[in-house]
Amino acid sequence: MKSPLLAPARTALASAVALVGLVACGGPGKTEAAALDRAVTAFRQAENAQKAARARAVEAAPCTVDDVCAARAACVASARSTAEGLDRKQAVERALASQPPTPDDPRAKRLLEELTAAEASLAEGQARVLACDNAMRALRGTYGLR
Repeated sequence: MKSPLLAPARTALASAVALVGLVACGGPGKTEAAALDRAVTAFRQAENAQKAARARAVEAAPCTVDDVCAARAACVASARSTAEGLDRKQAVERALASQPPTPDDPRAKRLLEELTAAEASLAEGQARVLACDNAMRALRGTYGLR
């Protein structure tokens, strides 16, 4: 027989158990951190031709928790610059392969400028990798990810 006097205690105990379960599982932060970790890993492991799509997946990773959003921003900055640089470089390579310019061809200067811009984007992406790495390392520690 259940005592009506113990009902508040049972409710409090059930609430405490639920709260401990949420904290132990990491709540939305752990889920979001894991999703971001998978997206960043997929970006880094992708072939160059797939980097742009993988960068968009990093950008689309959910974030409602401040530390996950900060990590996502750092990783998006690196991934976006890298993907943009690779796309520009591949466009120059395709243009050169389809119709190589002659030295006096006005396209030669434009292609050189585009290649220079591609290299700058790649360098920017590389410069931002450390911030992404540090943010992801912190998330893995906070949420107990691999």
